[in-house]
Amino acid sequence: MIKFFKHIRQRLLTENKFSKYLLYAIGEIVLVMIGILLALQVNNWNEANKGKKAEQVVLKNLAHEFKSNHKDLISLKTTITNCYEANKTIMSFFNKERRIIEKKNTDSLIFYSLEFDRFSPSENVLQDLLQSGRLDLISKDSLRNALFDWTRTLKLAEERYDDCFLKLIHDLIPYLTQNFVFKDLDQYSNQKWENPSEFKVDKLALFNDRVYENLVDDFIYRINRYLLELGKLESIIENIQNQIDD
Repeated sequence: MIKFFKHIRQRLLTENKFSKYLLYAIGEIVLVMIGILLALQVNNWNEANKGKKAEQVVLKNLAHEFKSNHKDLISLKTTITNCYEANKTIMSFFNKERRIIEKKNTDSLIFYSLEFDRFSPSENVLQDLLQSGRLDLISKDSLRNALFDWTRTLKLAEERYDDCFLKLIHDLIPYLTQNFVFKDLDQYSNQKWENPSEFKVDKLALFNDRVYENLVDDFIYRINRYLLELGKLESIIENIQNQIDD
């Protein structure tokens, strides 16, 4: 083919047909440019196809990760809600008659009022995307924004958890250590003591103590803020799952 075009070019120059040669040269340039454009188009198509396949892999892995996180979050919210409700019930006992409080299992109530935990989701896929700079593989702007919302809200939820934890270890646990019997509480934990503590303590005296009421009140405030952030995280997960499904 190259020899064919070369032969035509030489013949035109020999015959001194410059105008025809000029048209021929322009045509040859056009053909070369078309060939280059086609090659670029094929290359772009191949790259786009590779990017699409890579995106599908990322979306599949994200879907799996957030499905697991959603399950863990629902379970944790149940635990935190039980903790919140137990503390609310305790608040209703303060300065009430003993005969009213005696009808309740205060050991169980106080045990569950202290039971809460940190939300520790899996973020291997998301962190790999962020740290490697490959988040652009995700073509939907709304999905990328949802992932950023997730990261920001998760950080705030961890701060809310820390608020609760500090209140627990610095105030509530020291107070109960002085005024209650932990062995009786641990009957509801994995320890499950067969017999209660031999030390006799007036447990109901707690509910006539303004200090304990203040501690519980502040703890409820902190737990409520933690629950609010967990609720936001659940909404974000559902949004992410829906966008991946779409």
